[in-house]
Amino acid sequence: MTLLFCDGFDGYGSDGTNFANRMRSSGWNQDGFNAMGPTASTRSNIGFAAVGGNNQLMSRAFNNTSSLVAGFAYMCPGGLSYREVVALRYDNFAGSVANVFNLYLNATGALTAALGSTVAYSPVNVMYPNTWHYVEVKITTAGTPAMEVRVDGNTVITATIPASSPMNLIRIGAGNGYSGTAFDDMYVLDADTHGLTDFLGDCVVHTMIPYTDAGPNATNQFGGGVTHASAVNGYPLDETTAYLYSNNSGDEELFTISELPTDIIDVLAVQVNVRAKKDSAGIAKYNIALKSGSTLALSDPITPTPSMLERNHIWESDPNGGAWTKANVQNVNIGFKVV
Repeated sequence: MTLLFCDGFDGYGSDGTNFANRMRSSGWNQDGFNAMGPTASTRSNIGFAAVGGNNQLMSRAFNNTSSLVAGFAYMCPGGLSYREVVALRYDNFAGSVANVFNLYLNATGALTAALGSTVAYSPVNVMYPNTWHYVEVKITTAGTPAMEVRVDGNTVITATIPASSPMNLIRIGAGNGYSGTAFDDMYVLDADTHGLTDFLGDCVVHTMIPYTDAGPNATNQFGGGVTHASAVNGYPLDETTAYLYSNNSGDEELFTISELPTDIIDVLAVQVNVRAKKDSAGIAKYNIALKSGSTLALSDPITPTPSMLERNHIWESDPNGGAWTKANVQNVNIGFKVV
């Protein structure tokens, strides 16, 4: 898979500290970010966005890559001034983290891109305050090193660059003095290999929740309503008063999904998220499951821990054959299987 992760920041709820806690348990390293929405202040008027306080940053790790593309919706509050928009970094896992690439916003509405000794600038007025823009960066640090930055689909910076270290960490956040900087609809992909390897353009990432039982629904239910789906359709998940549980290998749960928003036209990929933990000693594993048509696709086995963690698996193409369509996605079943 070349799409490393995507996040619409919808599934963490809106309840202050718990929003940050749920983000951390899904792979983000952050403290203090909160939810924006669901109001007209979010980019698509659906779900939530992540909004940071003064000088608050959040980052997410991935495997080393020398070619990466990242895109996200970005909105800065108030007047424009110099602040970091995104950084791509390299952690050597020996106590040192180095910046590979930095993108900054300037008081003129221009962007400054820096990679090593190479600094490049966009024209002025490519960004405006209190306005959602879709920012994309493509960085290649080996082979033929180069960088390209796009805003709202338009290329605003290109430059050749010196070779440098790979990347394995992305950082976004609010610069000093700029509380309220917001992010939404983010994707990060590894452009080194097959599949999705280039700019995806302006993307929206929506979180769809279980809607009805699709069968099989073989685990045990605690809390919720009549259906198993009612125990896992919280937004965010209620992890203590309603849930599903099993220690029987082969037990499987599949659900239909809620109705896709009308603003979805094409679907690039489907990411299924599962929050799970184990509550006793011993080895426990599960697969993330997606059924499309007659085809059941499973992730590699995942080992839960005693703490609730959110894990995901991405399907860039329809397991039943061909590219995703909106109709095919609306008809998938999602869930998990106990190994």
